[in-house]
Amino acid sequence: MPNRAETNATTKSFNYRVDLPGVFSAIQLAVQLKAQQRNYEFLRAQILEPQKFSVRWLYEMFSSRLSSDGNFLSRLSIKTSLQQLNRQPFAFFDLYMSEEEKQQLQSLDLSFPKNNVKSYDNYGDLSNLGLKVESFLYDLCLQKDQAKSLANLIEKITNRIISEFCTESCWITLRPIPPNPLFVMPRWHTDGYMFAPYSGVQYKVAMVFRGAGTLFCNPAEDLKRKFHAIQSKDDIDSFAKNKIKLAKLLALVHKQSPLSSQGAIFKVGDTESAAIHSEPNMLEPRLFFSIVPGTKKQIREMALKQENYNRQGSMVMLKL
Repeated sequence: MPNRAETNATTKSFNYRVDLPGVFSAIQLAVQLKAQQRNYEFLRAQILEPQKFSVRWLYEMFSSRLSSDGNFLSRLSIKTSLQQLNRQPFAFFDLYMSEEEKQQLQSLDLSFPKNNVKSYDNYGDLSNLGLKVESFLYDLCLQKDQAKSLANLIEKITNRIISEFCTESCWITLRPIPPNPLFVMPRWHTDGYMFAPYSGVQYKVAMVFRGAGTLFCNPAEDLKRKFHAIQSKDDIDSFAKNKIKLAKLLALVHKQSPLSSQGAIFKVGDTESAAIHSEPNMLEPRLFFSIVPGTKKQIREMALKQENYNRQGSMVMLKL
C-alpha cells in the first residue's frame, strides 16, 4: 500500500492526469472478466497500481456503482458506453433495474405456444406505449400483473434510450422465442444500415428480459477481413455453408454477452466498424428486446420498407 504522503500527492494531481472514461472502461473490463470477485486487491493490481490509488479511494469514487451486495458490477451509463464505441464496435450498459424488477423478470411464465409466437414491432407510435406492450404481453399468455410490470419497464427503457441518444423516435421489437436448436452453431453476422443516410455509423440497442444474451466478438483485423469476405457471399445457396465457415473462423475468438442486468449498444451499417454478433444457443425461452433510435423521418422510412416487404410477401403467397 502507498504511504499517506504518496496517496495525498497522487490524489491532489488526480484532476489533471486521469481520464475518467478510461478508468470506467478498465473497471468494466475487469468486472466482466471477474464479475464475482470480491477481492478488491485484484482490481488494484490489475488497474490501479500504476496510478497508486488506494482501495479506499476507489470505493469512495465508485460507491454509486456498487450493487446492493457490495460487488462491483458494470453500472456504466449509456453516455459512457457511447464513448467506448469510439474505440470498439459494441459496449454494454446497465439497465438500472430495481431488485423488485429483477425478481419479477425471473418469475415470468414464458410457456407461450411454440407454433404461434408473434413479435411486437412499433415504428415510432410511442404514445401510451406501456398499454400497447401490456396488451401484447397479455395476449402472449403472461399474467396480467406480469404483463403490466414488464410493459412499464420497457416503456422506461425506451424513453431512456430516446433521451440519451438525443433523438425523436425509435423502432422497437419485442420478440419471444421458444427453445430451439437453430443456433447451437452461432450465426455470426453484422447488421446493415437501417435508414438513410446509408453511410457513417448507426446504432442498435439490444437486451433480453429472459434467456441467454446476444453473443458479440471483436476479432483481430486479419480475421475481420476474412469474415467480411465470406459474409459478402450472402446468396441463398451459400448461406448454410457460410454459417459453418464463419463459425469455424471465429471459434477461438473471445465471445462476450451482456449480463442479465445489462443492455448492449452496437454499431450497424458500416462494414469496417459494424459489430459481429449472433443469436445464442437457446436452451430456454427467450424474450428479446431491441431499439433502433432515429428521427421521425428515419423511423417512417423503416416502417414503409417493412410495409413494402409485407406486401411483396403477400403477393408471392397469392401467386402460390
